[in-house]
Amino acid sequence: MNTINEASVVILNDEHIAGELLEGEVVIMNKRDNVYYGLNDVGGRIWQLIKEPRVVSDLIDTLMKEYEVDRTTCASEV
Repeated sequence: MNTINEASVVILNDEHIAGELLEGEVVIMNKRDNVYYGLNDVGGRIWQLIKEPRVVSDLIDTLMKEYEVDRTTCASEV
């Protein structure tokens, strides 16, 4: 299993289908095992941001600008 850290580059893969619901919520289906996942507005924002390759530390910086959250909390949640 790969470990993701702040230097990692992340991007969506093609194993998932996603659709946006109301107010930024996202529902995702894994095409391999047909399991559904729901994301709240913050998770939906992350999903949106990683449509292009992103360094995790840049992702954290972006979220800190958009939401009232300290770096430690943001990094552990991402």
